[in-house]
Amino acid sequence: MTNIRWVIPQALEPVSDALPQGSQALTLAGNRQLRIGLLDNTKDNAHLLLTLIGQRVQTQFNAQLLYRRKGNATVGAPVAMLDELARETDCILTAMAD
Repeated sequence: MTNIRWVIPQALEPVSDALPQGSQALTLAGNRQLRIGLLDNTKDNAHLLLTLIGQRVQTQFNAQLLYRRKGNATVGAPVAMLDELARETDCILTAMAD
């Protein structure tokens, strides 16, 4: 008999609306909104994982999100895409999910 196991990530409900301790460090000079790039590598569930993380970061830290998706998981992101993310964001999250 074959066992099939599904793992489905779920966002946890926040216990409090208050920012976590130390989150003030994310305030940028001039009170500019934090800009976070989300780079999807096209692997299974990468989009779901980045969406969950992006929603939480956007809500919790009032961050602006820039989502980009590579064309293929087996090759690097195009230089133009990486340049855009580097220019337009303060940090980049990438998902390597399966």
